[in-house]
Amino acid sequence: MDTLRDFKPFQKLMDELSAAFKGGFKATDAQVSAYWDALKDVPLSEVQYNAKRLIAIATKDMDFPRPSALRNKPVFIPHASDPAREHAERESVRRWEELRRADPVTFEILLRSARAARALVHLGEGDPGYSEALSDLRRWDSLRYAPRPDQEDAIARFGGRHG
Repeated sequence: MDTLRDFKPFQKLMDELSAAFKGGFKATDAQVSAYWDALKDVPLSEVQYNAKRLIAIATKDMDFPRPSALRNKPVFIPHASDPAREHAERESVRRWEELRRADPVTFEILLRSARAARALVHLGEGDPGYSEALSDLRRWDSLRYAPRPDQEDAIARFGGRHG
């Protein structure tokens, strides 16, 4: 929301919400300020739509709506910086890059196996891609211990980068 253009209509909307949920009282300056801070990343039209919807169903037994009830999507709160996690991610990237340079065939096999395993984590057994991901995981994991010519042939057949 834009402070110059949207603050007055927002304040009026908060007064309307307060009237509907608190029996005619105007919203306090502190409440308007707190809700503005919580909702300033949301378009005014979205806040107005949700407020009008809530006012339409308001009853005397309902609590005043939280700011989250006036937005369509939950607010995105980025993760706090975690030096240990960031170090682990850098180390992981470094190791994968080292493996790619040192042994492209093993890199491709392990990468494809890891991707299939990750897909299984995100898919349930009833999902359409589950059996394909499971098949991929079995195929690539079995190649980890196959003779080198079989590994190279598999990479070439499945469109690997190894030349």
